[in-house]
Amino acid sequence: MIKFLKKKVKSNKFISACSRKLYGIFPVVKKETMARKSNYAYSKLESDNGFIFIHIPKCAGNAIINSLFFSKPTGHVCISEYYCEDRERFSSSYKFTIVRNPITRFISAYDYLVKGGMGTYDIEFRDKYLKEFDDINEFILALGSKRFRKIILTWTHFIPQHKFILIGGQIYLDDIYKQEELDANFNRIVERLGARSECRLKYINTTSGDKDRLSEKSLSFLRELYKYDFELLDYEN
Repeated sequence: MIKFLKKKVKSNKFISACSRKLYGIFPVVKKETMARKSNYAYSKLESDNGFIFIHIPKCAGNAIINSLFFSKPTGHVCISEYYCEDRERFSSSYKFTIVRNPITRFISAYDYLVKGGMGTYDIEFRDKYLKEFDDINEFILALGSKRFRKIILTWTHFIPQHKFILIGGQIYLDDIYKQEELDANFNRIVERLGARSECRLKYINTTSGDKDRLSEKSLSFLRELYKYDFELLDYEN
């Protein structure tokens, strides 16, 4: 429905101008969500090469797509959107993703956004929700507020990983690779996708995700916050 309305709005200049003004008054988390969901799930790269890559933020998505196809990565689209958009193509495509330890992913996302992320939405989000805190532990402490936590967990980089890969509580992926084991599995991905044999894994937008910066209280909170991710993806918490 969002995609249909977007096409209709573009066809009328007056409505388009009004909609941009109205769109501008929305909170940044709402604008980012709407923008993300307004795009079609299947990228040209995926359609041309017969795969679906669930690009979970801060899980080496940029690195894997650039390394395999010397191209920009797909957007952060949940697998359910691929399924709803074209079930026949969904069934015939090779479906895979890369996941990461939930705590190091959270730290990586925080550091990435504090530095400004990529684009105006990330900067707006940082200025509104991150800038007031002296460090990551203060930010995590603030997540104890249910209202604040709800806002933060709707932002792409902090959305739990299971929300990207489940349909009705089930996994519909052919392969799930762990970022921590990507070096060992990269050649397998190359073979599955029929990519160029000379491909080499590159690292892009890397952030360390160093747990030593977190207090024991912060670690305990994040383990509980992303408890289902730890269990589903088989990470020790």
